[in-house]
Amino acid sequence: MEWFSVLSLALGSAWTSGINLYATVTVLGLLQKFGGTKLPGGLEVLDNWWIIGVAGFLYLIEFVADKVPYVDSVWDVVHTFIRVPAGAIVAYAATTELDASVHVIATLLGGGLALSSHGTKAAVRATANLSPEPFSNWALSLFEDGVAILGTVLAVIAPVLILIVIAVFLVFFFWFVPRVVRAADDQRDALVCQRQRFPRRGPAVRRKKFSFGKIETMERLFQILAAILAGVAAFFAWRGNWDATFVTAVFGAVSFFLSVRFQVKSRLNAREAERQKEMMKDEG
Repeated sequence: MEWFSVLSLALGSAWTSGINLYATVTVLGLLQKFGGTKLPGGLEVLDNWWIIGVAGFLYLIEFVADKVPYVDSVWDVVHTFIRVPAGAIVAYAATTELDASVHVIATLLGGGLALSSHGTKAAVRATANLSPEPFSNWALSLFEDGVAILGTVLAVIAPVLILIVIAVFLVFFFWFVPRVVRAADDQRDALVCQRQRFPRRGPAVRRKKFSFGKIETMERLFQILAAILAGVAAFFAWRGNWDATFVTAVFGAVSFFLSVRFQVKSRLNAREAERQKEMMKDEG
């Protein structure tokens, strides 16, 4: 495989490992065993029947555990210490034949992608467990299995497409995480206020604090990242490497979109803070 396909496979497999590690390993092994695909670097050992069998057996256990409310959340907590390192290892093994600098970067990105996909899955499952019916867990579990299996196949046969899928996921991830943080803050403050019998703080106060502290910082970081990626894309275009140009441009566009989103959020929170101040003056 050329370096672009290897890197896409490494990042795609690391991302799906955060969703379902055992399905990822099983599919990669079967693709090499029967699909005539030669996996890069150290991943070529996955066509061993022992590895396929153990991974398939563990996948069956996870397939059942993932359908049981609360058991799935416990399973996710335990696998925080398995999926994330495994995602980095998969990326590491896939890129052993590439340049050392690319090798290290791919490993770091693989661990980060596995953490983001695993964290998103665990948060969504914890929210679904608030519902008394089990059907949402079953539907989410089947959807996650499908994403992990299809994503692994795309990582092997469609390197550009899997990177687009990851980019779309990252947009959702950065949209989703602040809402999870605010929900956790709401729950924490509700418990504190209940114990101390104090009036609960309004959500606008917390959002103001989050806005002026973290949102503006994230806005600047994504603006800088978008500018850097634009320069890198221009460099690849100058060198005539159009695959790398396309991928870098996509990630640059995602970074720019996220910077705009944080900018809009910051301005909306600033307006909300001003409105709260005016209301306090009127009440005074």
